[in-house]
Amino acid sequence: MTETTPASMPSIDRPAGQPIRSGRTDWAGSADRAARLFGGRSAGQFYAEHWFAAAFPAVAGIGLFGWRAVVVIIALLAGAGGGGWIWRRIGWRGDRLRPSHLLWLGMLLAMLLPAHLASSLPSEIGGQPLWLILPSAGLILAIFCWLLDGAGSGRVHPLLPAFLFLCICFPRDLTPHYVLNRAELFRGDVTHVANPDRHQPTAENQQPWWQLPPAHSAAFWREPASQQLIFYTLGLDKEGGWQNISSFLRDRMPPMEDFVIGGQPAPIGSASVLAVIIGGLFLIYRGLIDWRIPLFMILAAYVVMLLAPIPVMITDQGVMRYWLCALQPGVGWAVALTFVNYQILAGSLIFTAFFIAPAPTLQPYTGRGCLLYGLLVGVIAGFCQLYVSVLFAAPLAVLVAGMAIPTINRWTNRRQPVARELPVLAQ
Repeated sequence: MTETTPASMPSIDRPAGQPIRSGRTDWAGSADRAARLFGGRSAGQFYAEHWFAAAFPAVAGIGLFGWRAVVVIIALLAGAGGGGWIWRRIGWRGDRLRPSHLLWLGMLLAMLLPAHLASSLPSEIGGQPLWLILPSAGLILAIFCWLLDGAGSGRVHPLLPAFLFLCICFPRDLTPHYVLNRAELFRGDVTHVANPDRHQPTAENQQPWWQLPPAHSAAFWREPASQQLIFYTLGLDKEGGWQNISSFLRDRMPPMEDFVIGGQPAPIGSASVLAVIIGGLFLIYRGLIDWRIPLFMILAAYVVMLLAPIPVMITDQGVMRYWLCALQPGVGWAVALTFVNYQILAGSLIFTAFFIAPAPTLQPYTGRGCLLYGLLVGVIAGFCQLYVSVLFAAPLAVLVAGMAIPTINRWTNRRQPVARELPVLAQ
């Protein structure tokens, strides 16, 4: 069957149902659809500004985790690009894969992973070198992009199932434990730790990172605050037979400036909350994301964590949980708010709120829809972070809430999701 093509293109013969591929677009009018999807920008401008915003948390992560963070980013980009090159040649779905989109998702996935994966340390599963996870992660991301029709169906962000699949397969390997000392910023080896008995807590864990004395090794090993928090909220953390929330915050949590400025083990993109916020504010300033999504997502998660039942006391006899624990004797608002602040800062919630949740294939049409979507993601993330995992609660919440986006669009605008019209842009 012969298709009619624009004047600048020769006619071609193709089987029925197979999309036309050209040097610019895959069908007439797709440029207008792309402009709507990318906020009036070309795809190149859209991704260039996102890369600029991501540079702030990326540079902070490279500074705190050294050259191995660079290797993680390069390996993920290579894996995603190579996987995309393969899957672009398979079936009609491959025609919808865009290298620029795959590379951006590869960058986001690298920002969700710890820097020590770029090492030959043995995996907790099978004992194989950890670096083997990196190219595999890029290929897995490309597969999910292919399965989800290029940039996604508007309900599932391809990055999310790829990341959660890695979390299920390698839960302990993806837990960060290392951070450089301040004398080795950018150039140090984050896995070079002198303390052989790394599993024993030390007094260094209670000092601000920037005040730690010079060390004989390039990095410190620390139990991440994310692990400490989930152990406590699940009722698994009791020191000497008992633990209460005040002693937990005093003895187990690091100084809060280690999260805001940097100095705690974390995924590369969450090394410095300040850097993440700067990048996110740039995206809002340029009109690339709707400000309602990150704002109401974080606020909703904050309120949920403040109201939800958390342990006030953990003893050998059981766990004493209370709703709105701030009203309990011996707790008070100061302790409760401090606990929630640690929850917000210790995970990937803020990074997800700015760089993943407002993706164009997920973002509802109207401001009211963005508000509802942000609230929904925040509520789910709050409960998941308290009772599932601090590290991947926010991506899991976006994955679940994305299923409700068509309903949100019908309630607020009664239009079909724009992602259904996503074109295949030329590279």
